[in-house]
Amino acid sequence: MAIKNKERYRIFLIVLSLLMIFGLTLGCDNNGNNPAESGTPNIAVDPNPVQFGDVIVGTSQQRIVTVRNVGTGSLVIYSIANAVGSIFYIDNDVCTGMTVPQNGTCYITVRFTPIAVTTYCSIRDYFLITSNDPDENTVRVNFCGRGI
Repeated sequence: MAIKNKERYRIFLIVLSLLMIFGLTLGCDNNGNNPAESGTPNIAVDPNPVQFGDVIVGTSQQRIVTVRNVGTGSLVIYSIANAVGSIFYIDNDVCTGMTVPQNGTCYITVRFTPIAVTTYCSIRDYFLITSNDPDENTVRVNFCGRGI
């Protein structure tokens, strides 16, 4: 019985998918680390806290937060999440899902748009970065600014 071209292609895709899944499973542990790689990742965030200073109500200011791997192993950034109700917003996040090599960096742009004349520097004004850093797997980045 001869296999038709469509069936060959279907079999090829199934085998390719299995190889990709199998290869990715063998290449990393449950924390996203490559077991063959030596070293330990270490996250550093600058600045923290992020100071916006005085901003006119209804206008916006942006700040760039640098995430750096100061460790000796690859740093995997799993997620970056704003606190619910924060007046500070993540404008651009190129870090989530990224593997940051030793001495490497990635950047997050944060926006502050005050809606009233007041100081914004409360317990809800932050975001969280989760990673595979063994001693700081969640880092809190705080924000402060004042609407004028």
